Amino acid sequence: MSTPTVDHARHRRVPVEHRWFGIDRRTLPWAVVAAAVWALWVLLVPAVNDAIAWSDQTRPGDVLLVAREGVTVVPPVGWGLQSGLRTTDRPRAAGGTAPPILLGQEGVQILVRSAAWSGSTADLLDSASGISVGQAGGSLSLGDPQNFTTLAGLPGLVRSTSSPRADGLLAAVVVGGTGVEVTVKGPPDQVRATAEPVRRMLTSISRSGS
Repeated sequence: MSTPTVDHARHRRVPVEHRWFGIDRRTLPWAVVAAAVWALWVLLVPAVNDAIAWSDQTRPGDVLLVAREGVTVVPPVGWGLQSGLRTTDRPRAAGGTAPPILLGQEGVQILVRSAAWSGSTADLLDSASGISVGQAGGSLSLGDPQNFTTLAGLPGLVRSTSSPRADGLLAAVVVGGTGVEVTVKGPPDQVRATAEPVRRMLTSISRSGS
């Protein structure tokens, strides 16, 4: 009863002329292709992305639109504007909501979002914190909320965040019926190095006429 099994194994064994260090040489091209694809996406693409400077950098005097209701923020100079509108831009469609603002600099990202909000600033910060903790799978540590006031006199709350991969902060400001959430994250050293530009950006949140 064992003979068919032995014969079957012999038939399945790779002939010696197709072996190279015990590996079937006929599979090498596919292995090379798989390795090349891996190297492309894991090594080459991130390296090229890091090497290319942002074509749309913030300049002195730039003011970004946080919400269509006239809520604005002044970004740090020299950061890459990946998403968002300047107040001098002409959007394709009138009305609607302003797109989220996404800024990048040396591994640090600043995301500013807005939505209609009828609750308190503390509730808004708690909501943003809960979402961030859920997205991090529970590995995100939160600091105690701290008060701050914008140059326009708007009260806000900010708290530090820390995870195994990145540090940052969460901030919340309520402007009339609009809630503004700011999320900052990046490598700990870079986050500390950009703390002052980020602070100035937070305190620049205002509304037209305020």
